[in-house]
Amino acid sequence: MITCNKCGQQVSENNRFCPNCGNDMQNSTNQQVPQQNYQGGWSNPPERKNNNAILYAIIGILVVLIIGGGGYFVISSNNKENEAKLEKLREKQEALEEKNEELQEKNEKLQEEKSKPVENTKIIVQKSAEHSAAHRAASAGGTTPKVVINGTGVRLRFSPSLSSGYLTWANGATRAPRKGARLTYTGETSDWYQVSYLGQLFYVSKEYSYLEY
Repeated sequence: MITCNKCGQQVSENNRFCPNCGNDMQNSTNQQVPQQNYQGGWSNPPERKNNNAILYAIIGILVVLIIGGGGYFVISSNNKENEAKLEKLREKQEALEEKNEELQEKNEKLQEEKSKPVENTKIIVQKSAEHSAAHRAASAGGTTPKVVINGTGVRLRFSPSLSSGYLTWANGATRAPRKGARLTYTGETSDWYQVSYLGQLFYVSKEYSYLEY
C-alpha cells in the first residue's frame, strides 16, 4: 500500500490512479507506509522520537529550575535567620558593654568617695592607759558645772552640728564616754553643750545629756 500525496488515500501498489481523487500515482511522489489506523483517518505516523526528546528536555529544564529555586530559597532563608541571630547577639553585646561602662563609672565614683577625707573628722586620742585614766577622771566632782551624759554611745562632735565629725579611736570606732559620765561644761550653742574632754573642746547634744551644777 502507498499513500496518495494529493488526498492521503491508501492505494494499492498495482493501481496507477487514485480511486478517490484520480491522482496519477506513478507521476506523483508517494510514500509507502505500513497500514495503520490513526484517529482522524489514514495518515503518515507522527515523528514521536523528536517530540519526546523536546518534551524530556523541557521537563529536565523545569526540574533544574525547581531544584535550583528551592535551594536558593532555603539558602536565602537560612541567611536571613543567621543575620537575625547575629543582630540579636550584637544588641546583647552592646547592652552588656553599656552595663559594664555604667558599673565602671559607679566603681570609679565609689573609689573617689572612699579616697575623700571625711569633713571635720580627725582622730584625737589613741587607746592608752594615760587617756583611759583621763577619761575616768572626767567623772570626778568639782565646783565647775558638769554636763552629764544620759545615753550610750553619745558622740562628741567637733562642732554643734549632726553633720560634723566626731571623736574616734585610731581604728575608726566611735570614742564615746560612758553613760553617766560628767564632763566639764564650757558653754552652749542652741541645742548643744560645749564640754572639755581630754584637753579638747567638743559638743554634745542636749537630747542625750543634761547640765548639772
